[in-house]
Amino acid sequence: MKNEATLEADVAIVGAGAAGCLLATLLGRRGLRVLLLERGKSPPSNGADFLKPRGFKVLDRHGLAEPLLGRGALRRNRIRYYHDGLPIIDHDYSEHTDLGHYLIVPYSTTMSVLLEAMGRLDTVQLRVESPVAELRLSGEHVDELILGGGQRVRAGIVVGADGARSIVRESMHLPDQPRQYDQEVYMMTLPLATSVAELNRLYISSRRWMVYMYPVTQSLMRISISLPSKDRAIFEGPASGLIESIRTFVTQSDDALASITDLSGFIRLPTASMNASRYFRGNVVLLGDAAHLAHPVTGQGMSLTFEDAEALSSSLSQYFEGRASLEHALHRYEEARRPENERTIAYGNTLLQSFDDKGYYLSHFDPVLHSSMPGSAR
Repeated sequence: MKNEATLEADVAIVGAGAAGCLLATLLGRRGLRVLLLERGKSPPSNGADFLKPRGFKVLDRHGLAEPLLGRGALRRNRIRYYHDGLPIIDHDYSEHTDLGHYLIVPYSTTMSVLLEAMGRLDTVQLRVESPVAELRLSGEHVDELILGGGQRVRAGIVVGADGARSIVRESMHLPDQPRQYDQEVYMMTLPLATSVAELNRLYISSRRWMVYMYPVTQSLMRISISLPSKDRAIFEGPASGLIESIRTFVTQSDDALASITDLSGFIRLPTASMNASRYFRGNVVLLGDAAHLAHPVTGQGMSLTFEDAEALSSSLSQYFEGRASLEHALHRYEEARRPENERTIAYGNTLLQSFDDKGYYLSHFDPVLHSSMPGSAR
């Protein structure tokens, strides 16, 4: 692809996050000309840390799992769940998946592996600082993308991989049906505590609070706190107030709590759930967070995204190889992925609403869905 007034590609992908980069790599390996458009100065470096077995298997099928493991990804196989301070579930992935573990890996590390693989392909071009300003349509078909600087892009297929606030989804009027939670999520990265190195621990309380502590590298951990929106003011006070509230139901992580001395390091994360009622229109298709959002309590967001990218790559390849019409190829992708995504979204919503009732939580906790999808279990 030449850098001319009008850029041309077989596929233009809007958004260079994990979803867009994996799809670009898979399509580029098939010889398709791919243009990846990122509005920021560089691809994003913040995102999900968890890769469940289903997502790991996608990367493994395409030769990307070993590079990830080689960059310090942590294999973990257990999570202990507590309700009001008492252990209620000791979840072992070796009992519910054939892989036997999940991975914790910083999003920036995952991105480095994807960008390196993509960078080896002459058929893929990444353009940063290239926000999409307009989609020019003929009916339901996008003829051109107009970038912020006025440059034009023509592509046979346009993929919206531009996140929850997708300009592609909005421009194509693809319904998103968002559900806003009455919960706030805050996260901080701290030096790794011994209790967290030993075991991932997730605490929930009948007051509908949740605290999750997990290592993210050999020396760092993340503490994620979810609480009702009405309680958000606690983050405006001293650290002692937050710790006092947490100690009412966090019972085996004193060393981790002791490391919280300043609340200014907590980052507030937006949360919502959504599954677009349509994933495509004309020659435009949605991918990853642009198509769906699951609450992070499932830990499945990254894995869903990778499965989407693999399925879309397969469907688009059928189209470009002349084995299916574009309508049929995109319908096949939506038919395969939308129900799987909906199942995980609904599961996350159910868990979130059951924090205050231990019996309800236990009756709805699905060890197979939590680990991976039923098709991946023994």
